[in-house]
Amino acid sequence: MSGAAAFIPSRAFSIVLLVALAGEFLVPLALARSWPSYDARMQAMSVLGSPSSPTGRIYCAWPICFGAVMIGCALMQYRLLHSAPRGIAVSAAALIAAFGIGSCILAGAFPCAESKSATDLATRAHGIASAVGFMALLAVLPLKAFAALHEGNHAPALAYAIRSILALGFFILFIMADKPFAKGTPIEWEGWWERLYLLVAYTPLSLDAAITLLA
Repeated sequence: MSGAAAFIPSRAFSIVLLVALAGEFLVPLALARSWPSYDARMQAMSVLGSPSSPTGRIYCAWPICFGAVMIGCALMQYRLLHSAPRGIAVSAAALIAAFGIGSCILAGAFPCAESKSATDLATRAHGIASAVGFMALLAVLPLKAFAALHEGNHAPALAYAIRSILALGFFILFIMADKPFAKGTPIEWEGWWERLYLLVAYTPLSLDAAITLLA
């Protein structure tokens, strides 16, 4: 993997990564304008790729492209964690790649239905791939905390630990949003919890890219 990571141009790829991470929030925001009935607070971003969405095909193309960038990000993280124990570097890279493949590429290739009660093959495949990918991304933050501790950087380690707790909280709220007890409460704001989870999880990747770009 170290040989492959050497082919990722640090500064050029950092620009691509920063644009892609911003696009994760801006692309759904732009496409939602073409679907007035879409509720960003109550619905996940992937609903924009459903067959009933007027921009479904356009949205489905986005996570596939973003997933390719995430695989590149995995190689970049492996290189950035070169001073950490090899197991941490390999695990972090593998988890980011799993997120890129599951929650992005496969989720885009198998769009979900607008209705949560749908049981078609594409919706089920989308749900499984997305769930595995989201959990993989969640595990990256504590690994980066351990890597920072190993290097003696206690402040970044604490920041990663806090972000791990926040991300876990938002992730739990996201998966609980469709439960019966959540109806009529802020817990059912699935779309917002998903976006907050991703915002927390993506911020360290954005900072790494920005630091690499400015170095």
